[in-house]
Amino acid sequence: HGVVPIAMEGTGSNDFIIEHGHNGFLTPPQSPEAIAQTVRMLRSSQRTYEQVIIHGYEYAQEHTLDKEVDKLWDFVFSRLKGKNNG
Repeated sequence: HGVVPIAMEGTGSNDFIIEHGHNGFLTPPQSPEAIAQTVRMLRSSQRTYEQVIIHGYEYAQEHTLDKEVDKLWDFVFSRLKGKNNG
């Protein structure tokens, strides 16, 4: 089992992290109706539910804290290296 993210679009990093319908769902802000509609859709489509969970898990594996910290350090060091060569 897993949890399908349902988040408000345009809030925080939601639009950056969640690809609507792929690894979660984005709803308009302040729209409980849209959230309820998404939950109903997921309850009626086991295939969609399972696919979104799989894609969410894959995203989580690709963006662990260790991997994100490594990317940040790579970026910082490349910028520093560029300053020393310029």
